[in-house]
Amino acid sequence: MRVVAFPEGQVLLAATEDLIADRPGQWIASVRSDADLLLQARTLIQRAENIAEDYLDQRIRQDTAGALTLAEFLSL
Repeated sequence: MRVVAFPEGQVLLAATEDLIADRPGQWIASVRSDADLLLQARTLIQRAENIAEDYLDQRIRQDTAGALTLAEFLSL
């Protein structure tokens, strides 16, 4: 978790890697395989700074119950 400050106040956010890993996890779990979930994750990766790739790979494996790795996700 991290605190992001704005002029209006502060917001507590989950780590970027956790936000990214959640999307392919939801995609795998979804009956519809909603492509927007993958697009959201790709957008987060493109805009993120200093991604912990080892941790992200671990989280994607965990959130997809071993169905995807980071490399496999990036190749979809």
